[in-house]
Formats: sequence, structure tokens, C-alpha cells
Amino acid sequence: MAYADVAVGAPAQPGKTFSYSIPSDMRVRVGHAVQVPFGPRQLPGFVFAVTELPGYHETRDIARVIDDDPWLSPVQVELALWISETYRAPLFQAASLMIPRGFRQRVLAVYSPVDEPSAAALKRLGDAPREVLDYILGHGKVDQRELERKFGQRNAIAILGQLVRRKLVERAWAWQRPSVRPKLVRHVRLSVTPEVASEELARPAGAAAPKQRELLQAIAEAGDRGVPAPELIRRFGASAGALKALKDRKVVVSVQAPAGEATGPGSGKRPKSVPRLRLAVSQEEAREEHARLGGSLAPSQRTMLAAIAEAGPEGIAVPELGQRVGSPGPALSALVDQGLVATYEVRVTRDPLADRDYPVTRPLRLTPHQEQAWRRIAESLDDRSGDPHVWLLFGVTGSGKTELYLQALEKVVAQGKRGIVLVPEIALTPQTIQRFSGRFPGRVAVLHSHLSPGEQFDEWWRIREGEFDVVIGPRSAVFAPQPDLGLIVVDEEHEWTYKQQEQQPYYHARDVAIKLGELTGAPVILGSATPSLESFYRARLDRYRLLELPERIIDDASAVEAVAGSLPTIEVVDMREELKSGNRSIFSVALRSGIDSALESREQVILFLNRRGSATFVMCRDCGYVARCRRCDSTLTYHGDEANLQCHQCNHRSRPPRNCPECFGKRIRYLGLGTQRLEVEVAQNFPRANILRWDRDVTKGRDAHEAILKQFQDHEADILIGTQMLAKGLHLPNVTLVGVVNADIGLHLPDFRAAERVFQVLCQVAGRSGRGPAGGRVIIQTYSPDNPAIEAAARQDYLAFYEEEIALRMERSLPPFTRLIRLVYQHTNGLATRRECERVYRLLMERLQTWGFPNTKVVGPAPAPYERLRGRFRWHLVVEGPEPMRMLDELILPQGWTVDVDPVQLL
Repeated sequence: MAYADVAVGAPAQPGKTFSYSIPSDMRVRVGHAVQVPFGPRQLPGFVFAVTELPGYHETRDIARVIDDDPWLSPVQVELALWISETYRAPLFQAASLMIPRGFRQRVLAVYSPVDEPSAAALKRLGDAPREVLDYILGHGKVDQRELERKFGQRNAIAILGQLVRRKLVERAWAWQRPSVRPKLVRHVRLSVTPEVASEELARPAGAAAPKQRELLQAIAEAGDRGVPAPELIRRFGASAGALKALKDRKVVVSVQAPAGEATGPGSGKRPKSVPRLRLAVSQEEAREEHARLGGSLAPSQRTMLAAIAEAGPEGIAVPELGQRVGSPGPALSALVDQGLVATYEVRVTRDPLADRDYPVTRPLRLTPHQEQAWRRIAESLDDRSGDPHVWLLFGVTGSGKTELYLQALEKVVAQGKRGIVLVPEIALTPQTIQRFSGRFPGRVAVLHSHLSPGEQFDEWWRIREGEFDVVIGPRSAVFAPQPDLGLIVVDEEHEWTYKQQEQQPYYHARDVAIKLGELTGAPVILGSATPSLESFYRARLDRYRLLELPERIIDDASAVEAVAGSLPTIEVVDMREELKSGNRSIFSVALRSGIDSALESREQVILFLNRRGSATFVMCRDCGYVARCRRCDSTLTYHGDEANLQCHQCNHRSRPPRNCPECFGKRIRYLGLGTQRLEVEVAQNFPRANILRWDRDVTKGRDAHEAILKQFQDHEADILIGTQMLAKGLHLPNVTLVGVVNADIGLHLPDFRAAERVFQVLCQVAGRSGRGPAGGRVIIQTYSPDNPAIEAAARQDYLAFYEEEIALRMERSLPPFTRLIRLVYQHTNGLATRRECERVYRLLMERLQTWGFPNTKVVGPAPAPYERLRGRFRWHLVVEGPEPMRMLDELILPQGWTVDVDPVQLL
């Protein structure tokens, strides 16, 4: 007998699998999705190994294999194992990352009444169980979700367990149908030759009467004896109206004849008279009438048949037929009944790029610096004998990194392989798709969360079948089942959005990409103008290979080669001095003048403010009360367009107070600045300008990012206002001025990466200016002009910032000189949260003292910076050390704990 190690969809330790026996008639391979018994339930799982010996003395059989083909490839199996161990996540959750949303299935409990329930058990039932049992009896079979919705989750689970134990209901398991599946569209085509269809269309128009035709044929075949009218109606489903129509045209006649057989011979009853129908014309005349009734088409049928015939042998989709000739319902059914056409189903692809048309582009001639970097990349792609290389492409903003990505992918495709390109934001996806589709027309796939489940399903399968050269998307695209992988590109590799922070596993897509490259032999290119300190440090140690592009390239659509340009000039404005001079506007004199100048020259402006809303907090000027979220330890932001207060942590909304709820005073003030208020101020100060805003509040629709970007690219707006999504890789050649309205946001957060993040975002947003021949200018407004991060950003001096920041990290033993694991416990009770965090701290300290991990320490326990979030209190611990994961080996943490390995922030 064979056995399988299965990762089951239940809470489990990292890397944990369970052993199941494989029935002799079942074919199971590594990567298969299966259904297995787990305690009293049935759960989905993934097979990670097939062995000859079980992992336990007693095993249960695998219930069934979900699909004939494995859902996970061998590489994905290895990658899931690595993710589970590295990020301390259950193996099933790691494997589920590889499967598209909507395709994952659940096993549902289904309850039905037993045939002969025990009278004693029924007698002992209380009111609540009786109500649930009556509901099941009334419906025959009910799934658990429906019962939970009707009777409450906890209540239903407890009662159902009681009913099962008393043998009043039976529990079975059903596999939930996936929420997405292949899309089938009904088509129609001729079922006769085109010549026959033409003959039908050539016949004189008239009303077809198929029922009358059937009735006339049956009456003619019966001869002089005729046919009883009730029998005709029963046999053909005809109405009395069809019979009357034949009689009105004097084709048939009704006669009365005894029907002794109706009562049976010898019954002693008088035979009753039954109306019979027989021909009133000769057989020849009946044949002519029969042909006339069946050979003519109604006008709507005639129009529809012509459209179907015109479509040719491939037929036409029924929805398209409806658009051409009107609702196809009755007319199409009549044509099918007459045998002239037939319907069939065709699988169609839900293609998110189906309506896009991208102009084809050609490779540019490279600058000397690009050429030097390209030679080294090309050598790496040609030499597949050693370990795959990780390249750090360090190039200033606008230095032509994307052109190197494109040429590297062209070389990979010429070798018969394929690539994956990761971008940090969905907002960047449309522009990236446009540039890559121009080089790989019709061979680019896109994967991201804004696609419909059906589009994700179809893209996933088409990628798996090898239909695309390049897959583009944010972090989850790294799990695309791209066969023959030859190159992975991680653009803007420094971005924190590559880190999953919403749910387990808390993976980092950059590190997953590097591991995937190791497993597949595919080189990895990490690109950035402001690399993360960890990546640049590894490049300095030669763990990554460093490529540098120190000069900017001017965008010129008519050029056939890249042309060197210069970075924009950057001016730092001390807003403290502006206040001293009496300027209380949010615009410094320099920024106001710069905007006026750009508008006058018909150039475009970007205004960057990394905060949404109209006012960042609401305060009472009498008592100091500040409006806070009831569920989170955060202030509420005022959003003027909706006239409400909103929590940016849990999305709770409430009406703004008219009076202070503490002192009942009326001096309520809206303080702080967000993008909504900035939009209002810009409209008031620059009334001639067309303005667009780009932040999360206005990009809730599926194509909102693409629509805003296209409007600005087409110069339908002069000023674009937005948050950090503006800073990430956008190529807008007509932008000559970037204004950073407040550079201090995020600078003083209690996080060791705060300065690095501010430096990166300032350099990146500054890089949006001056990408065209007109050059560019950047104005940074700040109340902290002497801060090292702002000074370095103003000089666009990454190396100076790196040297100063890396020295601080070394002095304080912070990454990249150590690794961190953050453990966060959440609970609705504040005291219970603190006690549990203290308990785990004591366990960790005991391990540290007993096992003696060198250079390792445990920091905490302490309240998290947002101590209360979404109604739950939060306390955390941080384990620091060269191998902090060893501290967690075999440590079982109860529900409520999350483990974040290599966190990108500590908030």
C-alpha cells in the first residue's frame, strides 16, 4: 500500500503534514489537491510526498482526488515548503498562494434527517434543538452554512453536534463548487446545408405552423376512420386553437363516432360519442397544405436564419445574434424545432487585455552605461552552468532600467524560456503592460487582485499552458505557474508593498522571487534608484552582482537610441521661514511661482502629499478633545467629499460632531492637511488649471488607476495630486515640476526604517520630474530641512544616505546586521492580551538562557504602536539575532498570535 503526506487545511505547525493511505484504485501524485478526513470533518489538502511507509501507525484513506491533474508543480511544492518554514506559516496556507482566488474549494458539512429517529431522543429535545431539527426535516438536506446563518454560528454548531450524537440527523460531506469555472457561451449554426437554408429563405413569407403540420399529418395517416380529438391533443401537446385553425380552413372536419373502447366491452354502459377528426380534402390536397404549413418562415425567423447562414460554418454566439436581430428566444427555438439550426456551447476566455491595442515598439540603441550593464546580464543569461545570479540594477530615476528588462526578456524568449515581472503597485500595472505589450504583442499576461475571479481563473490556466512570454503583476504574480521560467524581474525592489502584511504567510515577494530563481535556475534582476539597505549591503558583499546606471535618459519618442539627460534641480524650502515671513498658505512662494510658470508654459505639475482626506484630525479648541476611532488607537480623518470621519486602519465611518462630546463646546476645528483639502486649495489658488487627484479614495473602481493615468498622459489635466502611488516608477515626460507639499510625514514614526522610507519616497517622487527634453524642477517643503534623510534626498545622493544609515544600523545591531521576528498577540480583552504576551516572553527567555543562542535578545513585551486595532488590543515582542527562527522551534502559540519574519515595519 502507498501513503501520502498531506498538508491539510487546518491550523498546524510550519511544515507539518499528516499521513494518509492511498486506496488501491486511486492514483495520487505529489501536487494533487485531495479531500481527506480530519477528525469528524472532511478537509481539502495538498499532497507533498508519496511514500511506501506511513508516518503514523494508524492512517485513514484519502477520500478523493479533486482533479486528475496536480494543481502544484514540483517547483511550487518546493517553494511552498520553503515559505512555510521561512515565514512560520502552515504548509496548506503556503501552498494555497499558488492557486487562483475563486478556484480554492471547501468541504461543507451537510445534514439530513435519519429514517427512523429514536422516540426517546425526540422526547428529550429542548426547544432550540427541536427548531433546528424541524428546519432540517422541512428541507430534507441542509448545509451547515445555511444553518449557521439562520440560527447563529456558535448556536448551530453546538446543536448540530447534539443532534448527530443522538442519531436524529446524519452528517455527510459535500465538496463546495468553485466560485469560478470555465465560461461557456451558447452558439448557433446551421444544421442543414447552405443550399437548403437558401431554399427556405427563398420561399414565400408566411407564418409557420409546426403544430398544425403535425396534426394534419396524423389525421391524414388515420384515413377515413379519423382520430379522436383528445388523443391528438394528448399526443402532440397541441391546443384546441390549432385544431380549430385546420377546421376553419376546411382541411379537416369533425365527426361524431361511438367510442366503445372508452368504456370497455361488456361494461354494460352506453357508449359515449367522441369527436373525431378526418380529412375534408383529398390526400393530394392535404399533402400540399402540409408542405405549405411547414415550408414558410415568420419574418423574425427569416431574419435570424439569414444572419446565422451569413456567419458561416463556425456559427455565431447567441448574445451577438441577439444584438444583430433582436431577442433570439422564440424565433431561435422555432428554427431549432424545424431542424434548420443547432445550438452548442463554446468556451471563451475572459481576457483582461482583450480591448487593449498597444503600438509595437523596437529595442533602443543603448547608452554606454546601459551597454556595459547589458553585456554582463547577457553573459549571465547565456551561462546556465552555475548557480543563478541575482543582479541589483542600481540606476537613478529615468536611467533606462526598463529597456534593460525588455532586452533581457527578449533574449530569454529567444532561448525558448519565459519571464515574470513584478511591480510594487497595481497602479503601475497599466503603464508596465503598455510598455511590455509593445515589445511582446499578444504575449503578455496580467495577474492582480483587481481582476474578476473569472479573469484570474482564465489567466492562471493560460499561463500554465504556456500561452504567454511575460507575466506582469504585483507581489502575488510571483506565484504564477509560468513554465520554463528563464528570468524574474523585481522592479522598485525597495518597496515595502512587496511584503504581505494582511494575512499569513507574511512573505516578501522579493525574497520569494530569489528563492524561485534558485529552484528554477532563472536569474533575478532587482531594480531600483533607491535600493533597500539590505539589498545594497548584500551587493557590497558580492552576494548580489551590482550594476550601475548613473545617468538619466531623456524621453524622445522620435529617437532610435537613448539620449543622456540630467536629473531635475531640487530646492528645499524651510516652511518655518515661510511662517516667519507671514506666509500661512500651504504653498511656499517658490512652489506657487513654479506652478504658475509651468501652467503658463503648458507643462504639467505633480503635487505629492502622502496623506489622504481633508483634515488629518478633528479637535475641540476648548478642552483639547480629539475624535478617535472607537475600535482603533488612531485619530479619525475628515473626508470632505463624503462629509464624514473615517478611520484609515479599520475603515470605520461616523458623522463629524457639531459640539464637543466632552465639554459640549462649539469650537470644533478641522486640522491637518490631506489630498482632498489640497485639491480644494489648488482649485482656489489656480482656477484655470485642470486638476486630477490620485489616491485610494478615488481608485475604488476596477479601471480607476488606468483611467486617471491616461487622462494625465493625454494632458487632460495640468496638475496631478496624489499619495505615494505617484512616486513609483511612473514615466510622464511632460511633467516639469514636482512639489512635495509636506516632506515630514512619516519621518518621526517609531520605526527604525522611517528615515529610509522618507528618503526613498522623496527621491522617487522627485524622479517623476524632468523626464522630457524640457528638464525638470522639484520643490520640497519641510519643517525639518536639516534632517539627514531630507538633505540626502535633496542632493539625490543615495550613497551618502546609505553610508550614514548603515553605520547607525551596525551600531544598533539592526538589519541587515541581524534578523528580526515580530510576534504580535491580539485579543478583545486588554489585560488578557498583556498577560499572554508576558507568558510567551517568559518562555522565550527560558529558551534563551537554557539553549544560549549567541547575539540574540528578546525585546518587549510592550503595547504595539497602534495598541488597539479593529476592536482588538495588541501587544508585541521582537526577537533579534542572527538565527531568530531557532528560538521558535517547536514553540506552539495559541490562536491570536501572528509571527512576522523580517518585518518591514514595527507599527
